[in-house]
Amino acid sequence: MKKTFLCLVAALAMLFGSFVVSEATPVITQENIKDGLDFCKDYPVTLMLDGETIAFSEKDVPPVIITPEGEENGRTLIPARALFEKAGAVVTWINESQTVIIEHGQFVIELVIGSNIALVNDEEKMLDVPAFIIDHDGDYYGSTMIPVRFVAENLSFGVEWDDVSRTVKVSSPVIEPNRGDVDRPEITSGSAIDTTTNPAIDEVTESAVDTTPGYEIIEGVAFPDYDMTTMPALNEAAKGILITVDAGHGGRDSGSIGHSKQPDELYEKDVNLAVALRAIELLEEAGFEVYATRTDDSYLYYKTRAYDSNDAGAYFLVSYHNNSINDPSIKGSLVCYYSKSTEAGYKVNSKSIASAVQSEMVKALGTEDRGISSKKELAVLNKSVMPAIIIEGAFISNEEDFAKMKTQEYAERYAWASVKAIIESFNAAFPDKGI
Repeated sequence: MKKTFLCLVAALAMLFGSFVVSEATPVITQENIKDGLDFCKDYPVTLMLDGETIAFSEKDVPPVIITPEGEENGRTLIPARALFEKAGAVVTWINESQTVIIEHGQFVIELVIGSNIALVNDEEKMLDVPAFIIDHDGDYYGSTMIPVRFVAENLSFGVEWDDVSRTVKVSSPVIEPNRGDVDRPEITSGSAIDTTTNPAIDEVTESAVDTTPGYEIIEGVAFPDYDMTTMPALNEAAKGILITVDAGHGGRDSGSIGHSKQPDELYEKDVNLAVALRAIELLEEAGFEVYATRTDDSYLYYKTRAYDSNDAGAYFLVSYHNNSINDPSIKGSLVCYYSKSTEAGYKVNSKSIASAVQSEMVKALGTEDRGISSKKELAVLNKSVMPAIIIEGAFISNEEDFAKMKTQEYAERYAWASVKAIIESFNAAFPDKGI
């Protein structure tokens, strides 16, 4: 046995000792791992996704079946990235905590090397076999191996085992677009929106527009009459307060995609950034201090947005998003909030600001009013200590909303309406002396 492999397995054995393992948890020894590697070298396991065979690099440890001590049934482990990145998931390795994070659709799974406890959307679940790091070729670069059935089924993938061909057959789920703070698959095409000039916005298709009195046609799209000449002044008592502005998604996480693979394809991450950048300008002009989670097309782990905001000492967090759903008839604006106990020390609260923002958004954009919604499960809301909201401007999956979203006017109105409501909410909470 190679020295590197022995060292890694020994390290894993030590790591097991630091976790509380239930009596039902199978025991896996160094010999079990070696036997599994040796057997699968002679009788390889094939891995397929939606009928397509997954190829592995020479550095990858191929799929391996490890049978725990005293048991007859083995557990199949695969390299973490090989299958799930192919399936469109985001796979992140955090070296400090020896954690692999797999994000797909509305599901997030966190596995710590050597631990028999996994987190699925922050809920603890027991594993039959933990994740391993195995170096099969002695090059000192191991593969992170994860239990394929547990991960696949908890991401809503289908899993079958063909004993004759020794094949693991994985089938992709039909994913409802997730909202808020769960990230999206890597996208390699497309470009960020420039709020000054951008062909994707400027080339607006003329469509049936509402010419009802009270509306005006801007960039070929009907928007309601809305005054954006003078922003309310921020009270002196509120000036200097730090607000976090979060542009949802970014980098390899595109968010929702409108008109995918068409000439006017539009990424949610780009619209979110355009709105956030304009909101930053307006908030700073008003007199707020601003902490921005991102100001370019960069990827952020979704929980980091809340944790960094906590570390910055922000008093309020606003996250800019746009919505999507499989039903193209659904449209409109909505705002998510979560009234957590930590808000007690703040003069503003998430629910009242959500309501104010929602009202102003509908006035500015002329979108359908979908109200406000308490979303305890969204990490941006539940991991932040301060009041926080997530704004869903419109549905990129709806043609009427999509037409608005492509315009520069949409980003301007979205940002203006949200900032106006935030200023008015803070003015009510921080009145100047004598008022």
